[in-house]
Amino acid sequence: MKQHFIIFILIIQSLIFYVNSHRNDDTEDALVKIDNGLLRGEHRDYYYAFEGVPYAEPPIGKLRYQPPVSLAKKWKGEKLVTKATSICIQWDHFIEGDDKLRGEEDCLYLNIYTPTLDAKKKLPVVFNIHGGAFMFGYGHFYGPEMLLQKQKLVYVTINYRLGPMGFLSSEDDIIPGNFGLKDQTFALKWVKENIGKFGGDPNAITVTGFSAGGASTHLQFLTPLSKGLFQRGIAHSGSALCPWVFQENAQGKTRQIAENLGCKMDKNLLKCLQEKPAADIVRQTKHFQPFLYNPFSPFGVVVEKKTKNNPHPFITDSPAKLMERGEYNKYPILFSAAEAEGLYPSAEFMSDEKYLKDLDERWNELMPNVLDFVHSVDEKHRIEIAQLIREHYLQDKKVTPETFGEFTQIISDRLYNYGIGRSAKLMQPHSKVFVYFFRYKAKYGVGEAMSNGVEDLGVAHGDDIFLIFNNPIRDVVGLTRDEINMARKLTQLYLDFARNGEVKFGDVDALPMDCNTHVKYLEIVDTNTAFVKVGNDFGNSKFWESIDKINEH
Repeated sequence: MKQHFIIFILIIQSLIFYVNSHRNDDTEDALVKIDNGLLRGEHRDYYYAFEGVPYAEPPIGKLRYQPPVSLAKKWKGEKLVTKATSICIQWDHFIEGDDKLRGEEDCLYLNIYTPTLDAKKKLPVVFNIHGGAFMFGYGHFYGPEMLLQKQKLVYVTINYRLGPMGFLSSEDDIIPGNFGLKDQTFALKWVKENIGKFGGDPNAITVTGFSAGGASTHLQFLTPLSKGLFQRGIAHSGSALCPWVFQENAQGKTRQIAENLGCKMDKNLLKCLQEKPAADIVRQTKHFQPFLYNPFSPFGVVVEKKTKNNPHPFITDSPAKLMERGEYNKYPILFSAAEAEGLYPSAEFMSDEKYLKDLDERWNELMPNVLDFVHSVDEKHRIEIAQLIREHYLQDKKVTPETFGEFTQIISDRLYNYGIGRSAKLMQPHSKVFVYFFRYKAKYGVGEAMSNGVEDLGVAHGDDIFLIFNNPIRDVVGLTRDEINMARKLTQLYLDFARNGEVKFGDVDALPMDCNTHVKYLEIVDTNTAFVKVGNDFGNSKFWESIDKINEH
């Protein structure tokens, strides 16, 4: 009897221990001290979460259109950081209806997820920059559960200013621009200084991002402001040379917004715009997207000048020139592309056949917007280039559901693949560069979401990312068993690269680029199939190089 009682007590004690170790409240010792005060996070099953941690002063009032400023406030007691609710004010593609406004101006917060708070562990850190065309999105869109379930690393997501709040530029030192990129760098600096208190290694930080986040990752390599703040990077589905990254006619856009809001393009411009409601500024976005949400990135990066009033510009020359000269942070980088990247935005055109009909009949008018060359190509060449693109990819075919694959390939190559491949080739002589090409079709992703459920359109923009990180898109349709296996291999790839800068999928090693005339990449086909390939014309590069030459003349 006594023996049975002892066994019963041991069972009860084991149950109590299990419940205590898995309960989701802040009674766990989720307490971290930073310079501003104590942060109280919470324990969630197999990791600690600190959500809504401020990393800079709110960019409001006189701090609007200024570089981020260190948080001066010190709070008494504990600051509860257990909910990620902040979203930077934005014009969101995925909100239905005419008014796509959401978010708030006070939004410079980050989220930290870690399996340990032991500073001695020094786990590798993944610093993720969200995508969204520099126009929309938020850090906590990409959750930590899949990444941390099997891997021992620290995961950080951030918010940064977007659209005309983060990327408006008068192309001088009144409103120099690139504030969203400067936010990213500032958050990276905060992580470098503080992540050791969350179990992370400040000398093993990998910057990652998807789409505009991928381009941002690449841009962090190209700015001197981030030197020494990270050790490697993963740029998914984006690079600094993708045509939507740098905005054209930035001063003209600023002038239009200023005039619409009753401001003048003079020395008082900054003060005038600082006094306008942020919502009124962001709602101006609709005037720069004439076809659905295209061009999807009307406000983006600009080349700045170093002046007395702008002593720390983010970037002062074109990315291509910086890479050619080897003037960048020479850390290992991994680029990636999916087989049908162009499904963002082309999948939306499949949601209603009238969109395809419009594109076919108004090709010369609409495609310069969809392919983002309406401002970058001289007007005298615009129709010529539009027709050359059509002839190369479609010959004499119409744009229909039957030719949708060829049509999407145009967008894939123009908006993503050509820029990614060219970036890899330019960096290869100076640093270690890897590329992977993703051909695994997920059950549900951007293609299905934007086409209202049309299936089998291709391996879409983000199909790999939405397996690595928990996200609202895949919350709609849960992962299959095979997708979970793929997710585990991709998260292991992340951990391997974050630890040692090498790229491996299962038992297959990716090989670094060894020549700047072609793209060597790891092609991922399914959970058991991956191999190294060489692309001599990655992204139809020869054709797009010929288009570049037309525009140069």
